[in-house]
Formats: sequence, structure tokens, C-alpha cells
Amino acid sequence: MTVSEKIVVLGAGFLGVNAALDLVNAGKQVTIIDETLKHQYIPGTVDIIRNRFQREELEINLEEFLPEQIELKEATVKDVRPDEKTVETRNGLIGYDKLVTGLGGAPENFGIDISPAEHAWGIKPAQKLSKKAENAEKAVIVGAGYVGIEVAGELTEKEVETTLVEANTRPMSYLDQKSSEKMLEILHNKDIKFKGGKQVSEVAEGSVTFTDGGEEAADLIVWAAGVKASETVKQIFSTGRKGIEVNQGLSAIGYNDIFAGGDCVDVSGQKTAHKAMKQGEVIAENIVSNSEPLNQVESEQNFLIVSIGDKAGLIFQNKLVFSANFLRHFKDLVKTYYFTRLKIKKKLFNADFLP
Repeated sequence: MTVSEKIVVLGAGFLGVNAALDLVNAGKQVTIIDETLKHQYIPGTVDIIRNRFQREELEINLEEFLPEQIELKEATVKDVRPDEKTVETRNGLIGYDKLVTGLGGAPENFGIDISPAEHAWGIKPAQKLSKKAENAEKAVIVGAGYVGIEVAGELTEKEVETTLVEANTRPMSYLDQKSSEKMLEILHNKDIKFKGGKQVSEVAEGSVTFTDGGEEAADLIVWAAGVKASETVKQIFSTGRKGIEVNQGLSAIGYNDIFAGGDCVDVSGQKTAHKAMKQGEVIAENIVSNSEPLNQVESEQNFLIVSIGDKAGLIFQNKLVFSANFLRHFKDLVKTYYFTRLKIKKKLFNADFLP
């Protein structure tokens, strides 16, 4: 297999790992730089709240999993120097021919101090949330997107009285009216309260305060109000909270030989793990083809499965909503499918070296 240009991948999330495997399968020299070299199945971290899954079921040690032909660097990214085509880490400089940026995001706080709140963003935060929920009687979740709704479902199954508060007047407001109405019905049937039109101005231990002067008290506050680009991405690429501006081929606008995707880019639609995976694959295709026009990435996701505890699930497709109990178990199968898919990609690479 011919080794060609060097590709450096920043981050080992859904975008980074899938892009790296596809690129090395295409004969590229690939280096992954990541702080932990652990790949987490983020859509499943909400299931830690009730111990439905354990850490080892949601995390891959990349040093053990990835083929040795992918170079791994456990390091923190400090800066990117596009003119020099180098990445600065705390351990030194690393050169690249093309750069894939998947440094992820952080909870969107809208300028509010959200440190008193818990969240389910990753395995450790979800474990902390789970522990705190053991002694909670009442919870308030800020944000009624799919993450907030899934957390609400898990807490309700733990018999925690749960209220969702949302700045918009309906849950999952980015969907059509019919879908939101169906969601409200399911929340009502699960005894989950919803309060729309409530914009939070302050988060404290045991309460949230709204811009209209009202307050909602609880012994557990959970923040699920969306995602923004990480501070690292904003500083390196001088972006706003939405992240790096990219074209439909996920090439960073204003930068040569830099591609980006996932939570660190400014794209339309909801940011999901499935979308980040697809973006990683499109980036790999565009780097391998090395030609114009670039392959385009779809801005919208065709389906989304939302779990609400044990008894209900939703799948949104083409702005239509369907609900059924079996979808909760189907979502578990999606996790199995994803990890199997990664193993197949790994085997495809190893097959090139069989006698």
C-alpha cells in the first residue's frame, strides 16, 4: 500500500475516528492527536444515569483498537499554524499536509455561569449526574431538545419529579408543529412537566431564575441547552460560538488544506454523533479524491431516535413522528451497529496486509 501525504486528525470523536480509519484504508499516513486517546459513544452516556450501560460498554481504548499504522499522540492541542502547516501541542510541534479538525464542543451557556448545574456530556459528567440523582426528589432540566428530553426520561424512571424548562414555547422546536405536539403528549404521559417560554438568567445551587423574574426550585439542576464550539477552537480559529465556518465539502473557509466537522463547525441543523460520523467520512472522501468539486455533506439528518425512559421512543423522519416502545431497544441496537461498523473498517484495513 502506497503511503502518501500526512494527514493529522485533531480529536478522537465520531468525526475523527471515522475519518482516520477511512483515510488509512485509502493509503494515507494518519496521525490522531487527542487528550485521552479514548473514543466514547456519546449518544449512550445518558444511559449511565440508571446504569443501563457501564463505562467499558461505551468507550474504546484507541491504543488497543486502532491499527498500529495510525500514529497516536496523547496530547493537548494548543495552536494551529496554517502558514507553517504545523500543530502545536504541549509536547511539541507536529507537521501536516492536510488537517482534519474534530475538536468537539462544550455546553452552550449563553454567557451564564452554569457551574452549579450537572450535565450528561460524556461519561464522567453522566456518572456524576447519576450519583447526584440518587438523593434527588425534584429535578429541573434547562433545555428541551432531544438531550434534555432523554435525561428527563431517565430521571423519571428513577422516580425523580422532573420539569423541563425551555426558552422556546414547545419542545424540540426545530421540528414541525405536529412532532412537538406528539412530544408534549408523551411527556405528559410520562409525568414530565414542560414549561415553555422560559429563558434562564441565572443558575444557582437548588434553583434557576428566569428573565421574567420567576424561579424554579429543585435539588438537582441539569443543563441541556445545546452545544457551542470549544474554547480551544474559538481561540485557534478566531471563531464565534458557532465554530469554524466551512463550505458544503467541509473545507474550512479561509484556510488551505484544513477540513472540519462535528460540534466545532458552523453548520445548519442539529449537531449529532451520527452527523459527525458522516462528516468524517465525507472529509476522508474529499481528501482522497483531492479534486474539485468537493463531495457535499447533507445538512439535515434523515432520522433521529429519542429515548424517554423504558416505555417510549420516538423516531423523526422527514418531519413526521412515530412512537413505539420497541424503539427504545432499537436505539440500543444502534450502539451495537456503530461499534460493529468500526470493527469492519478496521478489518478492511488489516485485510490489505494478509498474505
